[in-house]
Amino acid sequence: MRDSDNRGKFGQNFLKNPKTVRKLVNTAGYSKKDHVFEIGPGDGAITRELAEVAGQVTALEIDRKLIVNLNQSLSKFENVSIVEGDFLRSNMPSGITSVFANIPFNQTAPIMQKLLWNADCPDDVYFIMQKEAVDKFVGRPASTESSIHFQPWFNFKNVAHINKFEFRPVPSVDAALIHMHKRDKPLLDPKHKKSYTQFVSFGFRSWKKNLKVGFKNIFSYPQWKRLAKDNRFSVDSMPSQLSLDQWVAVFNYYLVGVPPEKKRLVE
Repeated sequence: MRDSDNRGKFGQNFLKNPKTVRKLVNTAGYSKKDHVFEIGPGDGAITRELAEVAGQVTALEIDRKLIVNLNQSLSKFENVSIVEGDFLRSNMPSGITSVFANIPFNQTAPIMQKLLWNADCPDDVYFIMQKEAVDKFVGRPASTESSIHFQPWFNFKNVAHINKFEFRPVPSVDAALIHMHKRDKPLLDPKHKKSYTQFVSFGFRSWKKNLKVGFKNIFSYPQWKRLAKDNRFSVDSMPSQLSLDQWVAVFNYYLVGVPPEKKRLVE
């Protein structure tokens, strides 16, 4: 199977300029104390740069042909381990301090869900992904379902723009490097992750309506009016118009002020 066929099969776009790769890896500020986990090393361009600055690199690759090539091309690096596996069906290795990866663009959502909801997720994650996906997770220019889902537990930052012509094959849009840092003090207790994400999804599914209408069977009008006043948003706000803090405040009231039979409509 040709290299281009492998890329098409697994949905990856590889960075082709070593200087670009080095610049992106250096943004993470790794030292020999770090054990970095890479998802889908592909041709090893990122793995090679990680090996130069980190103490240990574990790279998980699904393509057996690429694994053979990686073991040959990276043989001089004693701090690199190439492991065969599918990240979506694998456990996180122990001792990982950070994740750095150019993930397959068509697998962005499931990889984010698997990693960020993992109890073993390290404090810092760097992903190269399509710029429009980065904007959704960062919540720029407006809040999105993705940004509101994860940001009570993580800070998101777009740290580098990457022109689409830096890749082979060339994707349809530009990419970016996103940095996700676990909050020292989460805005919500982790035990509420499931109910919070259900609540946020319920609200965003009503995007053609405002939240007053979308939540009409959850909150009474007096409740909603008071929530809007206390948290300084319009009673007619759309889901994307509420900030993270406002979503968290509305959810906290939902936990204590909404009876179980109404919560079942969300769940």
